[in-house]
Amino acid sequence: MQRRSKPVAFAPDGALSVSSTVRALERELRAPLFDRTPVGEALVPAARATLRAAELAREAVDAVRGSCAGG
Repeated sequence: MQRRSKPVAFAPDGALSVSSTVRALERELRAPLFDRTPVGEALVPAARATLRAAELAREAVDAVRGSCAGG
């Protein structure tokens, strides 16, 4: 993955604007992460699958760390 070429925008109080960050990431990826509807937002299936893959990868790393620490 490429490094960000532009700094992330911050709100005046210093808090990260989640909405603007998500939209910037969607532009960078050239793909939507959410289906936006009048009722709200929902992760698109590809984003949901990517999050699940990241969770599985994190679990695998934790398992390796645990086996290294115990042995």
